[in-house]
Amino acid sequence: MPVKLIAPLIKTFTLEATDKKYSNDGDPTTVTVRQARKKQDIERQAYFDTMRREWDSAEPDKVALVTNIGLQALMQLEVWLTLCECNLLNVDGSVLFPSKQEDNEPVLAMKRSEFDKAWGALPGDIADEIHAKVLEVNPVWRGLSGEG
Repeated sequence: MPVKLIAPLIKTFTLEATDKKYSNDGDPTTVTVRQARKKQDIERQAYFDTMRREWDSAEPDKVALVTNIGLQALMQLEVWLTLCECNLLNVDGSVLFPSKQEDNEPVLAMKRSEFDKAWGALPGDIADEIHAKVLEVNPVWRGLSGEG
């Protein structure tokens, strides 16, 4: 019998460090992340298209890797590709990353430009904690994002 594909892993995490640091005494702050599939991996891999190796024939053992990759931009892309839901609130009390149900699964209900603006409003420590959850669900991305 041929292999039957299964739905990607979707996991919800509590942002414990965020809740502790910002003294949240209400409902926990949560983030839901989806395991990347080939489509997301291809989009992420395209980010590395600007890398090239250079070497000098006079010094054949010396190789330089030239790239315009920013690790913070890569982190933002990885979150964009896999974030399903997050209940963080904006300064006006609205949900910072609105989501909707699609095919019985949560998905972001925002355009990339809207996500980028919302992501840019986050304190660095909250962004780092969200990204850590993305890497927990997508461990194959570790190392290339500047993580362990």
